[in-house]
Amino acid sequence: MKWTVDKSHLPSFVRVDTEGEPALTDFMDMWQELIESDFWQPDFTVLIDNRKLGPIKEPDKFTMGAVGFFAANKDLVGKACIATVSAQPDNFQYARQFQYGIRLKGSDAVLQIFGTETQALDWLEHYCKIKDEKAWSVSTADQA
Repeated sequence: MKWTVDKSHLPSFVRVDTEGEPALTDFMDMWQELIESDFWQPDFTVLIDNRKLGPIKEPDKFTMGAVGFFAANKDLVGKACIATVSAQPDNFQYARQFQYGIRLKGSDAVLQIFGTETQALDWLEHYCKIKDEKAWSVSTADQA
C-alpha cells in the first residue's frame, strides 16, 4: 500500500490518498507517519481517500491489528475525527467493527466511512467543525 499526505488544507485537516494492496504493516506505518508529523496533535482531523485501495486479503486480522494500533496510541490520536472514502462495499462492515473495537479498547477517535468525498467533507464540516474554504474544492476523482 502506498499513501500520499496532502497538507494543503492545514490547519483544518490533512488528506491522505491511498492506493495498492492494503497491508496491516503499511496501515500502521501510515498512521505512525501522521502522528509523528510536525502538524499532528491529538484530536486532529483526517480525510482518507481509499478509493484506489484494493480489497483487504485478511480483513479480520487487519481490523484487529488496526484496533490494536489505535488502542496503543490512544493518547496521541485523541479524539481524532477521521472521514474515510471507500469504493469497496465490504469496507463498510469492517469500518463498523473498527469503530466498535477502538471504543472497547479505550480510544476516543471517531471514524465514519463514506462513498463519496462530498459526503465525507460535509460530515467533517458539520460533525468535526472544520472551517477551511479550500476544503470544499472536491477533487476531480470524486466527479468520476
